[in-house]
Amino acid sequence: MKKTIALIKWLSISAFILSLLACIVTWLRVDVYITNDTFVGLMTGFMGVSTTLIIGFQIFNFIENSNKIKKIESLQLELNTELKKAQIERKQNEYKMTSLVARAHAMSQIERQPFTAFISLFRSLKYALLSKDTEVIKKILIDIHYAYNRYISQINTSSLTDPKLTHIDDIDDDCQTSELNSSALFSLIKDEYTEVFNKIQEKIKKIKKK
Repeated sequence: MKKTIALIKWLSISAFILSLLACIVTWLRVDVYITNDTFVGLMTGFMGVSTTLIIGFQIFNFIENSNKIKKIESLQLELNTELKKAQIERKQNEYKMTSLVARAHAMSQIERQPFTAFISLFRSLKYALLSKDTEVIKKILIDIHYAYNRYISQINTSSLTDPKLTHIDDIDDDCQTSELNSSALFSLIKDEYTEVFNKIQEKIKKIKKK
């Protein structure tokens, strides 16, 4: 923008000087004799200057446009980066909300249907891992230990009609560690979860043997 203003000022000064010279020639009645050679020379010089100015102006515009394009590309890149960041944050918030809903469902079922509650806790853990919320992950692990120690390990019935055994056959299919391996954070809690899961499987085997 500053370069454009400077160019306009320069052209204005040049036009003023030429106008002033024309006035001086007129006022002083200076006789100027122009021959064919002089005319051709003046026209050639004028065309050369005009061509130089036009080319220079085009080069100037090209440089200005290039700078503008670079700024636009930089802004576009920054915008895309912020957009991707916002999309990731939105997705993580969705995962966190899904995890909290599943955890709430588990807590509402844990006393009457502990196996159903464990499946919900597994789902809650899965989405907490995707949200990368370590505090929620820790709380869900505490809930999983609580579900096993307080309720599942204390089950004595073997009647499949008992509400406490609801979804007992779905544990092996729905709660495998393979569904959690996609999260990098799972490696930090894999041993702890696997230990509880194995205890639950052993408990299921004992129930079914009765």
